Amino acid sequence: MKKMFLFCTKLRMYWVELPLAALLGVCIYYNRYAEGVFKLYPLIVALILGAAFITVYFFRAIRISYDEIRYIGLFTSRDSAVITEGKTLIIEEARHGKLVITLFGNDGVLPELDWLKSTGEAPRDISLFRGKAIGGQRTIAKIMTFFGVPREEAAKLLKESEFSGQYPIADVIGETKDGRRTVKISVTKTV
Repeated sequence: MKKMFLFCTKLRMYWVELPLAALLGVCIYYNRYAEGVFKLYPLIVALILGAAFITVYFFRAIRISYDEIRYIGLFTSRDSAVITEGKTLIIEEARHGKLVITLFGNDGVLPELDWLKSTGEAPRDISLFRGKAIGGQRTIAKIMTFFGVPREEAAKLLKESEFSGQYPIADVIGETKDGRRTVKISVTKTV
């Protein structure tokens, strides 16, 4: 099954590893001069474990497939939602190279919350998933390509201020407001 990964952590967050790596190098070098039974081995092990913990702690990603969108990472919210026919994936450009990804739709079940109940029999569309990822226009083009838009056409569409198109898997609508791009991908066929 085809999957796409969007990373949520900027690489500069891992600069915290540099002091640990420098201290680890110093400890390994001076370990032969240390006296005692354990020498500097407890500090070396603690530094390695600390570096591994920081790597795991900061790792966050969003996985998009044809049937699901979910957060990946040990310390994430682990939200997930099913992508089926009739749901809309909204990608908005935010500040500082971030993308806000939202999945709107309903699961076919009437809501239980009083403030969310609708007067009709059909359930209302709500936000099923919301996440932030790193990326810009190229990332938006990759997501559009993932949902059936040809690569050359996706690049052309992103240069226009407003566009729309129908494709085998999804309908795509895009617009630019205040210099920020918003793309709505409405899934028309469950894959």
